[in-house]
Amino acid sequence: MGAKERESQHQVGRELMARGDYAQAVTTLESALSAFGPHVGLISDLAGSAYLQGDMGKFAQFVERLEAEFTGSRALLSEKSRILTHVTCAKFFEEMGRIADAFREIDLALALIPEGDLLAFHVRCQKLRILASFGRESETAALYQACLTVTEGAPQLKIECFHALLIAEARLFGVKQAWPRLDAIAKAAELQNADLRLCAVDLLEIALETETIDVQIRLLEFIDHLRLSKFDRYEHTLLRLARREQLSLDDIFAWTRTLAPMGVMRLYALCLKLNPPEDVRDGVRRRLLFQIQSYDQHTRKLLSTKWAALLAERRLLELDTQRGLVRSGTAAISLATGRASLALTKALAHGLTDTLELQTCLELHDQENLRIQILRLNKRLSEKFGVDWLFKYRKSVIAMNPDIDWIVR
Repeated sequence: MGAKERESQHQVGRELMARGDYAQAVTTLESALSAFGPHVGLISDLAGSAYLQGDMGKFAQFVERLEAEFTGSRALLSEKSRILTHVTCAKFFEEMGRIADAFREIDLALALIPEGDLLAFHVRCQKLRILASFGRESETAALYQACLTVTEGAPQLKIECFHALLIAEARLFGVKQAWPRLDAIAKAAELQNADLRLCAVDLLEIALETETIDVQIRLLEFIDHLRLSKFDRYEHTLLRLARREQLSLDDIFAWTRTLAPMGVMRLYALCLKLNPPEDVRDGVRRRLLFQIQSYDQHTRKLLSTKWAALLAERRLLELDTQRGLVRSGTAAISLATGRASLALTKALAHGLTDTLELQTCLELHDQENLRIQILRLNKRLSEKFGVDWLFKYRKSVIAMNPDIDWIVR
């Protein structure tokens, strides 16, 4: 059994995916993986099938396996396969909430594309969509202009670019400005129901985020008029939110079982926008903060910027001097092994910010030593708790972040 047999079974799996039989697609593709060994295309489709099936455990497992296989086989792949795998990884990482990694994969793909290759449109529109979705508007101008020139001779590529342009226009110019493009997409002869459904729901999500009520109503009427159907779990939940249906704690718990991490966070944010009851709001906000804290510093900053208005609330840090711990909610960091860091944190938490007094209190010989300790401590704590800064060193006084309160026990 060789490459042809693997490709044949792989194709069967793809056909099952296209028909929406995701459970059988996973079974077929897993059988091919077992019989013929790993291949980036096969594992990519396995991850995609598991995601569409709503099996987030298997989705995460196959994404991890794709990463490992791609790392080991990259040199053996054609240039086109490497580019497409980078793009696939970017999409999966985005769904996993690994936004910094998604940007990295997109940039690696762009660096490989020969000048004038149509693949450039495919990758640029992905980057445009992600940039616009995470508030990096200043970086979108050149990409936006490039995607506007997509050829009419490649229908699927045109739809991809139109989708990216729709998202960018809604976020850059206002959700109402994107309506003409949605109309044009609806009239495209080559469009599939799934493409139109995706575009309409994504625009509805932005209308909910920006609290543009008239566009929300118009989009719901648009969806009903065209009788769009076969919504996936995320889309179905978003429609419930848009129609102001009451969500229970059981509904919110179910999101964590059947949706990818980024989808869960997006729903948390939308739920907060719609002002749920106080007990639900507090729990959802805590969940969102907790999930954001689980990522790397760059991703935490991107997510915190995206939802800054929802997360804008005074933070409470607790210093446990007995154990040498700093806590915020469920996140904690130990300073017990560094007596100097613990003493400095204790002094600052108690409100001692004069540099000369701090220097005397901590028995430091010069202010340069104090400056270095402040910088190191700020870096450790800000990275752990997902804030830009806690302390800023100045010659005569240490500035404390005004949005953070300290409790010393």
